[in-house]
Amino acid sequence: IDELLQGALVDREIPFDRAQGLLKTELTGKTLPASALVALAKEQDISKRTLDRAKSALSVKSVKKDGQWYWTLSQDKA
Repeated sequence: IDELLQGALVDREIPFDRAQGLLKTELTGKTLPASALVALAKEQDISKRTLDRAKSALSVKSVKKDGQWYWTLSQDKA
């Protein structure tokens, strides 16, 4: 049972790590539409919930401009 639980935790962390990597790569020095990042994550089999967890962990900021949400990486996390 312990091995199964450890495997489940590893499987759960991998998408989270990929989501953090995606946000760091895409947002370093840039601000992008949130919808584009969600679509990119979906293409990489990263759920919206996992992307939101990674966004929170990295302190990604949301800014609304011209009716659209944009995400930007906090300077201290870049």
